[in-house]
Amino acid sequence: MAHGQRKQRTEEGDWSAWCTALADLLFWLVCACLVSVCQLCIRQGFEDRHPAVGALLTEQGRMKFVRPLYRDLYQRGEGTAARNFALDLFKKHRKQYHSIAAKMVARDLQIDE
Repeated sequence: MAHGQRKQRTEEGDWSAWCTALADLLFWLVCACLVSVCQLCIRQGFEDRHPAVGALLTEQGRMKFVRPLYRDLYQRGEGTAARNFALDLFKKHRKQYHSIAAKMVARDLQIDE
């Protein structure tokens, strides 16, 4: 094999498994980055970012991503737009979350079961 040439993979399964693993990793990284950016926006009081936060909360149901966002929204304080947004959004979309995630978020938001 000449210098700089790559060996061709002959098994499609090798590429398929590799691509699947890469896609999973990239998806996780993108979600983790989006959660971090949304948390920053919530903590800085950027209420105009609530629609983006809401989109992430309704599209991504994994507890490790949604729970911190709901917690941050709720902790903005009694009667704030952020807290009301969190409560309304969770009540509307509660059934789409896994039962354990819904239970834990409800506890964070101090919603009776």
